Amino acid sequence: MMSLEELLSLPTIDKQLDYLFNYIDDLLIFGDFDSVDDNILEFIKECKSFDLYIGFLTITFRYKDKLRNIEKLQKKAVDVGQTVMSFKDTLSTINGLLSDNVIKIKSRKEKLKKLI
Repeated sequence: MMSLEELLSLPTIDKQLDYLFNYIDDLLIFGDFDSVDDNILEFIKECKSFDLYIGFLTITFRYKDKLRNIEKLQKKAVDVGQTVMSFKDTLSTINGLLSDNVIKIKSRKEKLKKLI
């Protein structure tokens, strides 16, 4: 299991992204999709860095059809993105990394917020 504490303790976002990429990419290359899915669940519990979400989504993009928790990662990435920018800017930043289903769900929720 990837240590989120170790990941976040690295001094720069570049080093954090390198750690994330090397760890997750090795699992994906060896076809250990269950471990990647487990890491997704741990990651979304604690991580608040939109940059790391973008990195995780980018690393897993080619394998998204093999990962059962990918939509959870995508949804959480949209939520975390909205802590640093608008919903519209968040979607424009990571749109190509999201499934159509996640975009529809999040867009509906955003429209409902505006009505309330």
